[in-house]
Amino acid sequence: MRLKDVLIELKDIDKVVQKLALRISRTELIEAKSELEQAKKANMKWVLLSDKNYPVLLKQSEDPPLILYYKGDITLLNDRLNKILSIVGTRKMTAYGSQLIQNCLHELASINPVIVSGLAYGVDYLAQELAIDLNLKTVQVCAHGLDIIYPKKHKALFKKIETHGLVLSEYPPGTSPLKHHFLRRNRIIAGVSWATLIIESALKGGSLTTAKYAFEYNRPLFCFPGRVTDAYSQGCNLLIHGQMAIGILSVQDLANELQWPLESPASYSKTKLGPVEQQILELAQKDMRISIPSLLQKTNYRKEELTLTLVRLENQGYLKRTRGLWYEKI
Repeated sequence: MRLKDVLIELKDIDKVVQKLALRISRTELIEAKSELEQAKKANMKWVLLSDKNYPVLLKQSEDPPLILYYKGDITLLNDRLNKILSIVGTRKMTAYGSQLIQNCLHELASINPVIVSGLAYGVDYLAQELAIDLNLKTVQVCAHGLDIIYPKKHKALFKKIETHGLVLSEYPPGTSPLKHHFLRRNRIIAGVSWATLIIESALKGGSLTTAKYAFEYNRPLFCFPGRVTDAYSQGCNLLIHGQMAIGILSVQDLANELQWPLESPASYSKTKLGPVEQQILELAQKDMRISIPSLLQKTNYRKEELTLTLVRLENQGYLKRTRGLWYEKI
């Protein structure tokens, strides 16, 4: 009898819409309007699940957000569907992971992919920084409101992505970057992407959550294998062993699987270095190994500036850290 009543009501769709509208309390309606007003004041735009410009691939996932707030070019996620690649991995990236990212992006640059990530420390940051340096479009998916920048140290890159690419979030203005938001955020990274590449992961970590979503959404998932004794290769090795991910040994392997026509990789130089970085590398070449105390004695730079530069050089694969906070040139 209930089913019959429902079917009779569905014949008159206007009545159904009216009943649904009446279920929305005035308080909730006021809150929703206030949320959108805050977004407008912060120069954010938004797209609804029912809108034509909502990301098509995300709409096909099991749990797409009803609304996405964004800054930048939302059309990036619909114009080149089969060229959207998410690159994620550990925050504690090694020189091996850094070199893999550099090889990937320089070799993939000829097909002009859209790179998706989360701007976290390590793999995410370097992938998006290199994408910007190579004039590739990149998309940052946030685990907080877009009026907040997290981590704060990544403000400069956040602004570049906002201007030349796209930043988006399902969270309204003022939402803090809470731990569970990052796990939820990862479904969007996988959901908007044609394929996902994991570069270095421990047995536990956010990138494995992204991998899980990509696998569940039946999207191509790739990993570079590593030594079984390396902590940050164990997650990738596990995904390959469990047949969740395709193990690749080169960028050409990735391109072949996705049927991307790669051009012959031209020789390339690493990211252009500034005077501080050049001087540090010259000292590392001369002294065999360097540390912050030794650099303070031999240069005129502040400790904070030296620390940031050493981290950058390590992330880019120029230096590797050894015992006692010493650095050696690779």
